[in-house]
Amino acid sequence: MDQDGAMYFIEMNTRIQVEHPVTELVTGVDLIKAQIRIAAGEKMEDATGAIIPSGHAIECRINAEDPVTFVPSAGRITTFQAPGGTGVRVDSAAYADAVIPPYYDSMIAKLIVKGRDRTEAIGRMKRALEMFVIEGIKTSIPLHRRILADPDFAAVSSIPTSSKDCSERTENKTLKRLVLPRLYVILDAALLTVPETECAEELVAAGVRLLQYRNKRASARELFESSKGLGSILIPRVSPLW
Repeated sequence: MDQDGAMYFIEMNTRIQVEHPVTELVTGVDLIKAQIRIAAGEKMEDATGAIIPSGHAIECRINAEDPVTFVPSAGRITTFQAPGGTGVRVDSAAYADAVIPPYYDSMIAKLIVKGRDRTEAIGRMKRALEMFVIEGIKTSIPLHRRILADPDFAAVSSIPTSSKDCSERTENKTLKRLVLPRLYVILDAALLTVPETECAEELVAAGVRLLQYRNKRASARELFESSKGLGSILIPRVSPLW
C-alpha cells in the first residue's frame, strides 16, 4: 500500500506456500488437513485447534543445482539417503535412480528441522545436512552447510522488519548484534517514507549494505532520480542494482 492508500501486488500465490512446514512444526497444525476441513465447511478454530507457537524451525530447499554457480544439474540420482532423527523432517518425492529433468523447478526436497530455540535448530540442521546424501547430481547441500557455518548467520537472533522495530533496537544498542553485516536489503528508494529512510540510515550505520531494486515500471529518468536519492542517503555504502 502506498501513501495514497492504493494497493499493489508484486506476486500472489493462491496456494499453500513452499515454506509451510516451518509453520506446521512450530504450531503443530497440519495445514493441508486444515485446508480440506475448512473447505468442507468446518470453522477454522475447529480445524486447527488452539494455535500456540513453540520452538524454532528452519527450512533448507535442496535444489538440483551447482552450489556455487547455481546452474541447474539435471540427471539421474544414483544415491538418495535422507536424514532422520528428533525434530527432522524431509518432504520429497526423490529416490535413488530417479531422473531429474531440466524442464521444471530445481527443488527436489525440503529439509526442515525444529529445536527448542534457534541455536538448537541450527545444530540439528547442520547434523541433518551432513547426513543427507545425494549423488549423481549436484545439489545445494554444500551451500546450506556453508551458510550455517557462517558466524554471522549463527549470531543473528532476528532482523528488523519495520522502522519502529529498527528504532527501538537502535535505542537499545542491539542493532549491530541483530543484523547481518553483509546482509543485502532490497528496496526501492522512490517508495521510502521518512521513517523508513531513517531506518535505512540506522541499518547502514550498523553495517548493512542496501541495494536498490527496480520492482515497478519506471522511466529511465525516474529510476535515475531514485538511485540518486538513495545514494545521497547511503553513500559510500551502497551500489545501485540495475
